[in-house]
Amino acid sequence: MQTAIFVYAVMWILFVVPLLGFNIKRIYERTPNGRRKIKWPQTIALSLIFVVITSFLAVSLKTTLTSRYEIASEQYARVYAEYLAGKIDKNEYVLKTKELSTLDVEQNYDLWTEQMALSSNGTVRFQISDWIIPKYYQDSEMFPDTLVIDENNPVFVILLFDNGSDQKYFLIRMVSDENGANWKIDLAEPATEEQLKQVSYAVPSQKTGKWFNVA
Repeated sequence: MQTAIFVYAVMWILFVVPLLGFNIKRIYERTPNGRRKIKWPQTIALSLIFVVITSFLAVSLKTTLTSRYEIASEQYARVYAEYLAGKIDKNEYVLKTKELSTLDVEQNYDLWTEQMALSSNGTVRFQISDWIIPKYYQDSEMFPDTLVIDENNPVFVILLFDNGSDQKYFLIRMVSDENGANWKIDLAEPATEEQLKQVSYAVPSQKTGKWFNVA
C-alpha cells in the first residue's frame, strides 16, 4: 500500500512540478505602467490541467488500492500490527477492521488479541504470503470449506506477525466483487501447522522475505 502511494506521489510530482515550473511565469503579463497582470485564460487553463491530472491520479490510486489483494491483505495486517505496537486502541482496531472485512469484528478482536501480547517496545513487523488458491485445497480437511467463485476468487493468504518476543501465523480468506476489486476478508483465524506445511511454498522466508514494520 505504501509503495503504491509513493509511486503515485512521485508520478504526481513528475507531472505537476514541470507543469507549474514552465507555466507559472506565463500567466502574468506586464502592463504599460510596469505592473504585472494575471492572464486569466491561461490561469484557468493551467488550473484545469492541474485538476485533471490530480483527479486522474487520485482515481487511479483508489482503483489500484481496491483491485489488489496484496494491498487489502497488507491493510488488514497493518491494523493488527498497529494494535500490537500500541499505536491504536480497541475502538480504532474495530473501526478499521470493519472497513476491510465482512467479519464479526468484536469476535475477530477477541480471537486475534488472545493470540499475541502487546509489543514491549512499541515495534511490530509482519510478513504476507503469496496468494493461495482455495480450489486446490477443496478436498483438504486442513482448510475451511470454501465456495470457489472463479479461478482467482477467493484466495487464502498467510500472515506472520512478530512482536519482538513471539511470532504467530494467521490464515485469512479474501473475496472480491464481480469486477475483481474491493477485496474483503471473510475469514481470519490462527494458521495450523498442517496448513503451513501444505502451503510452505507460498510463505516467505523470515531471513530473506519482505517484512513490513510498524513502530
